[in-house]
Amino acid sequence: MKFKFEDTMSFKILKITIFMLLIMSLFETVKQTIVPHISIWKSHGITIVFSTLCADIAAFFAIRKMNLQNFSLLEKNLESEQLKKELEQNVRELKEALMEVKTLKCLLPICSGCKKIRDDNGSWKQIESYLHDHSDLEFSHGLCPDCIRKLYPDTK
Repeated sequence: MKFKFEDTMSFKILKITIFMLLIMSLFETVKQTIVPHISIWKSHGITIVFSTLCADIAAFFAIRKMNLQNFSLLEKNLESEQLKKELEQNVRELKEALMEVKTLKCLLPICSGCKKIRDDNGSWKQIESYLHDHSDLEFSHGLCPDCIRKLYPDTK
């Protein structure tokens, strides 16, 4: 980010100061034109009242702008706090869901005889179908040596 003098608070104050100097010069010129024979003390009194009024107006707008900026920051902070609470709640819910999924992964109803798996609908499926539907597993079939001897006793 490139630093620019125009972005600083000092530059803003300098602009206000120059503007106020121009206003005061114009005021003094008008005052001398309207009332040329006024005493020095009355002239200074009028100038003090006018400059105080100008300072009050400038302070009012500066404070108003600061309050608007503070309000905006407060809104952002409140929004950030709300988002933080929502995020924490979502994290808690996800952790609970993950624990439930891990628990469900551990409980798999399987038939002791035919080894079919019972799904969520209560239907019994071949273990290959169930695992294929619930994972990325692909099966290739073969026979282990014990099954070959049991199914084909005449082969060597």
